[in-house]
Amino acid sequence: MTRRRPDVHARLRRGAVVVELAEIPGTGYRWDLVDPRPGVAVTRSSFEDASAPGTVGGGGVRRLTIKVPDGVGRVALGLSRSWEPHPIEILDVVVERGA
Repeated sequence: MTRRRPDVHARLRRGAVVVELAEIPGTGYRWDLVDPRPGVAVTRSSFEDASAPGTVGGGGVRRLTIKVPDGVGRVALGLSRSWEPHPIEILDVVVERGA
């Protein structure tokens, strides 16, 4: 069963939004786009390890930069393993436009 998280809001800057999410890569789970609309793409993905030095399997923060074309107001992200058919969590990012 897929769990839905409350929506998060991200401001569009230079055609992209940046989203930071907690992640534990050692579990195999990773955040990525779910059924992206045309033109929506991850242009940068990085991970900052928050584990204590010398430890293995700890968590950290996944930072995704997502290109969002005009007309797109929401982007869905899923936390899933590459070998499983469905994410365990889905998060909708509400794209805020304006100055």
